[in-house]
Amino acid sequence: MFKVLGSGLHVQSEPKRDKLNERQKMIIQSIAGLLAFAGIAWLLSENRKQVKLNKAVTGILLQLLVGLILLKIPIFRDLFLLLNRLVLSLEAATTAGTSFVFGYLGGAEFPFKEKYPGAGFILAFRALPLVLVISAWGQKQFSTNCWHIWI
Repeated sequence: MFKVLGSGLHVQSEPKRDKLNERQKMIIQSIAGLLAFAGIAWLLSENRKQVKLNKAVTGILLQLLVGLILLKIPIFRDLFLLLNRLVLSLEAATTAGTSFVFGYLGGAEFPFKEKYPGAGFILAFRALPLVLVISAWGQKQFSTNCWHIWI
């Protein structure tokens, strides 16, 4: 764009406008990912002719509906956040236990300076104990419920 100012002709560039904002880009990327995964699943299926398009679309729409319910309705969002706090408290307790038993391998302070951030994360000592605690808790709940049914 050219403008004539007092001393002569000047070139004034217009600010570049991003046609899509970040939220719209994320929505488009999410939809593209959902379609890509559905397409990959169809490509890897054994019998592609038996795949019913209307059932697949219905399943995806139901999944989106459940996601909207969990994230947008306040009571369900609060329940979801409560479950998040429960898992975070289990993670903190597990980290405290593994730190006590395994020292810095389990999450305690390093006795030396870590050269590469994140290099001290060892899956067997940091993540798997939480998986074991949650699995054991779930197994306990399942067995308790089975005993009530069978007795």
